[in-house]
Amino acid sequence: MARVSKARGKICLGGENVKKSGRDYGLDILRLICIIMLATYHFLNYYGPTYTNIAVYGRKAILVQNFFWAGGRVICNVYLYVSAWYLCEKEFRIERIFKTWFTVFVYSLIIGIVFYIRCRDMKFLIKHFFPISSCIVWYVSMYIGILIIAPLLNILLDDKFRKYTRIVVTLFVIMQCVIPSFYAKYSYPGAVLSWFMVAYLLIGIIKKDKINISRWIGGIMFAFGWGLCLWFYNSYAGWIADPKISEIFVELGLYQGIYFSNLASLPCSMAALGLFIMFRNPQTAHIKWRGG
Repeated sequence: MARVSKARGKICLGGENVKKSGRDYGLDILRLICIIMLATYHFLNYYGPTYTNIAVYGRKAILVQNFFWAGGRVICNVYLYVSAWYLCEKEFRIERIFKTWFTVFVYSLIIGIVFYIRCRDMKFLIKHFFPISSCIVWYVSMYIGILIIAPLLNILLDDKFRKYTRIVVTLFVIMQCVIPSFYAKYSYPGAVLSWFMVAYLLIGIIKKDKINISRWIGGIMFAFGWGLCLWFYNSYAGWIADPKISEIFVELGLYQGIYFSNLASLPCSMAALGLFIMFRNPQTAHIKWRGG
């Protein structure tokens, strides 16, 4: 299904022959998109706050906030979905954990030293010697947790247990996605790692059961989830102008960027899943990339 035409310079993305070529071009492109979104998010967070200043830049600031900065959190789910897609069928290898840790340690150490030279902050430097345990790179800390737990999660995805796993995942989706979307204060310690475990199992079920979700449905999921995130973010200021509404929001724990920050919220998780499906669905029609 996936084939390369030398004459035309095309790569067709399908399912079976992706394994033969060793590449999944859809996920490669998705990773590239995620890298751009993530880099932009961190750039704006640390170096470009004025770009999101509506008073200075007007409509341009709204565009930057909504379509460049906002995606930086959503893609954390996408990265996990991509990892789960592969890990759910791989054998446990402890080298994978050490390789991830060492890579992060090297980058963290370089950053810590550079900032120490500039700021002379010893506490900051010491933290960067322990990037995982200090949770400086929080996503990697959670990801290594998933790598450690992956063998157990894969057992739950086995044919013998998958029937029960579906029930458990459904219950946890209600607990971690549905309820917190309306009552954000409903939370508990370890909620992020717990959500990553549920998301891992969800992707594993989709893959193991060969659930066919078309790219059109994925696009609708992405647009709907992303639209809800943006709508709430942009309409929040108008709502809280009313003191009574503001009091209710505070009581529920709903703040302006809640759906971008809470990865398990329905809008955020749905947008990420839709984006993942759009690029990783070998059972539907081909996508052709010219000049592959």
